[in-house]
Formats: sequence, C-alpha cells, structure tokens
Amino acid sequence: GAVGDMFNNEKRAASVRCPTLVIHGVDDEVVPFFHGQRLLAAVPEEYRACPFWVEGMGHNHIESRCRRRYVAVVAHFLQMTAPPPPAPGPYPGEAEARYRHRT
Repeated sequence: GAVGDMFNNEKRAASVRCPTLVIHGVDDEVVPFFHGQRLLAAVPEEYRACPFWVEGMGHNHIESRCRRRYVAVVAHFLQMTAPPPPAPGPYPGEAEARYRHRT
C-alpha cells in the first residue's frame, strides 16, 4: 500500500531557496504521483525547475531504466542552475610564486 508523506516534504518545500528539480514516476505505488505534484507546487515558484514526470515508471529504477532521458534532464538542470565558472587566474599560489621568483 501507499505510505503518506511521512517526511513532511510538502511543508518543508515552502522553505526551499535554491533551484529544485522534482523527479517522480507517474505509476508510483509507494509514494503516489500526486505527492510529486503537490511537492512541486509547494516549492516557491522562482525555484521550480521543469519537473521530470516519468510515464510508465514506479518508485524505483528511473535512473537505470530511463538512463538516457534521466541523464539529459539532470544535466540540463545542472547547466541551467550552475554558477558561472570562475575567471581565469591568478591561481592559488600564483602571485606568491611570482613574488618569490623576483627576489
């Protein structure tokens, strides 16, 4: 049978202050699909990424049975939310090494 939200995730989601990707199997019998929908709705709108609702999947094995799509969705999420790379140099210790070289 289905369990309720024993972790109270929906209530906690309102406090989220970072980009959030919800992944949920549409045919999940452990945590019913509507929990994923409600969880997404509870995350503040500015932090919601497009969810990955996985047709034909239950609670487990989304990452292995839908690997190509799963990796694409997660990679896209990370690319869209990752901070920009740091500006090149000076690298740690570079300024000190230049100073020591002059003396």
